[in-house]
Parts: sequence; structure tokens; C-alpha cells
Amino acid sequence: MVTIRFFKFLKITNEKSRVLSGESAKEVGEKLRNFLHTMPCVFYDGPNGKKTKGYLLYSSVRREDLKIVCSCHASFLTPTEFVKHGGGGDVENPLKHIDIVLA
Repeated sequence: MVTIRFFKFLKITNEKSRVLSGESAKEVGEKLRNFLHTMPCVFYDGPNGKKTKGYLLYSSVRREDLKIVCSCHASFLTPTEFVKHGGGGDVENPLKHIDIVLA
């Protein structure tokens, strides 16, 4: 089971059967949308003009904790996975290919 805590009020888990802190799915979804809109946006311009958008989640503790939530599938991806998701191949430094727009 993977659990990600953004703030005290929001906890997301990949166990679908689990109830999230007694709130309805609609309330949790609204909090997540509001939270993501405060995060930096990231874009990857892939081949054939395909543009992939996501939101940057990061930890100040470890660089390995850097994750991107893609806006099309709400999947948590590493920078390498995000570039591949956008249609790119294996690149040596994926962060050089991702544009970051601070909110």
C-alpha cells in the first residue's frame, strides 16, 4: 500500500476500499484539486507536438521523493516516467526536458 500525505488534512492512499479520513470522495477530490493548483505546473513537449501537463510534488528531504502528478490520469510518476508518459524515450536527465512554471 502506498500512502502519500500532503498536509494534515489530506491523505491519499491507493487502497480503493479504504475510507479517507471520514470525508466523502467529492470533498477529498475538491481538496486535492485546490492543493494541486498551488503546486508548480510542469510541461513536457513530446514528439509530434504532444504536450503533457502535470503538477510537481517534492520533498525537501530527499531528491528521490520528487514526483509529478500527470493531469490526464492523476498518476504519480517520476520525472523519467513523466517523459515516457508524454511520448519521449529514455533520456539521460529528464528534468532538462521538463518545463516548470511556478504558481
